[in-house]
Amino acid sequence: MLGLESDPTRVPFLFKIQDLEKATNNFSQKNFIGRGGFGLVYKGVLPDGTTVAVKKVVEIDFQGDAEFCNEVEIISNLKHQNLVPLRGCCVVEGEDNYEERVSHRYLVYDYMPNGNLDDHLFLAPSSNQIRGIERSSTWPQRKGIILDVAKGLAYLHYGVKPAIYHRDIKATNTLLDADMRARVADFGLVKQSMEGQSYLTTRVARTHGYLAPEYALYGQLTKKSDAYTFGDTKFGVHV
Repeated sequence: MLGLESDPTRVPFLFKIQDLEKATNNFSQKNFIGRGGFGLVYKGVLPDGTTVAVKKVVEIDFQGDAEFCNEVEIISNLKHQNLVPLRGCCVVEGEDNYEERVSHRYLVYDYMPNGNLDDHLFLAPSSNQIRGIERSSTWPQRKGIILDVAKGLAYLHYGVKPAIYHRDIKATNTLLDADMRARVADFGLVKQSMEGQSYLTTRVARTHGYLAPEYALYGQLTKKSDAYTFGDTKFGVHV
């Protein structure tokens, strides 16, 4: 069991906005990958040649930069082979917006070269390739992907304390690495549970697809809520 407070000296890497702009060609459309949870994602290359995914955060529940940075620290401490690793973040202060100062926030993740599961499941019949690789959707591979997602989700629920609820398990949040192993993405910015209690969130995260009834109707979030949406994803893989 990993305690999130086990290494208080460990902090995520803080990137400079100039480095992220250079890495993504000033967030050009050519580098645009897609829209993920909470923001827009761009492919980037760091000075050492490492390929990363940079997310411009455009929608979050948090009130200030301190809480944002705290959540980034939590996410960066999560280490599991079936989670997308977070490398660091960047916070740039913006102009005042009425009575609040608006900040521009960025998250830097490891790049997953084989896209997301949704791309592979719903590729146009006229094409058998995606992102430069052969489309592969054998039943053993699909089974492996489902098991990978289950392992990543189990780690969030039982491998850390307090537990972390994903809130939005789906095919587009399941990324595939160079070995076609599945990694759970967009589990942050996260919601942590209270010991022995459900977390009553102020905003339902999932905007489409299937939701656990107690979450859709009342915002009541538990491990069962993630299990419900995981079942939806599993069904989509097997149909």
